[in-house]
Amino acid sequence: MPIMLHDQLITSTGANLVVVLSDQSRISLGESAKLDVDEHLVGTSGSRSSTILKLLAGSVHSIVSSGVGRAFNYQIRTSNSVIAVRGTDFEVDFSEGKARVGFNGCGIYTDVRVHSGLVEVENPAHPGAKIEVAGGFATTIPCDAPPLNPGPLGLAAHAVVAGAVSALPPPTCPICTMLNVHPH
Repeated sequence: MPIMLHDQLITSTGANLVVVLSDQSRISLGESAKLDVDEHLVGTSGSRSSTILKLLAGSVHSIVSSGVGRAFNYQIRTSNSVIAVRGTDFEVDFSEGKARVGFNGCGIYTDVRVHSGLVEVENPAHPGAKIEVAGGFATTIPCDAPPLNPGPLGLAAHAVVAGAVSALPPPTCPICTMLNVHPH
């Protein structure tokens, strides 16, 4: 079925959804996910010129078709991140409301795992702190902090993946404090 601009795609528990875009890029939503289609522009040649999706909950796995050297014209956004992509296989998980050990009560996380290609990650609260994550690596964006340094895929927990290679102490989360989010 066709998907229109500003449609919201929602999966329930135990369900998943695969969307194929006009350029054959694939978006796979995991269970209990919510994704808004904010922009999908197609040029005169029929190729995708820009796609912007907003992940509100859950997980999305994207395999993005794109020519080598093109701009980062495919984005997945969460409330605390912008993930810009070209020709890449990657996953994004977004969660809020539950703190993780070692993050001083922060309860909003975007986790990015790159299987192949290159992803540019930033938190809009820190626009100058963009990082690039290559295939085989992952990062986490906790609350309103900049993305953590990338770490290798395959380590046990999200916080360990990103935090294992960061020499900085875990960030505090002013937004979580304002929302009265406490570790469980």
